[in-house]
Amino acid sequence: VSTARHATLGAQLTAAEWTRTFAMLQQRARAFRDAGWHWVALFQNVGAAAGASLAHLHAQLVALSELPDMPRRELAAGMSHFEQSGQ
Repeated sequence: VSTARHATLGAQLTAAEWTRTFAMLQQRARAFRDAGWHWVALFQNVGAAAGASLAHLHAQLVALSELPDMPRRELAAGMSHFEQSGQ
């Protein structure tokens, strides 16, 4: 939950609430990384049409033990470019 207040839209959060929310999410993502998870994704569904099951604003983290295919390919391409160009 992003705030103790009942907010349903991100625009209803104050800058301080967003700062606390992102700091908490960053802390949890780092905990997943430190526990050996390779990929952490953050997402937020807003409204029932987007799949939200809760009326209040909330975010979710999903941790995977392996990199998904697309990020793995992008990482490999970036490493190959660096090896060939030094940049």
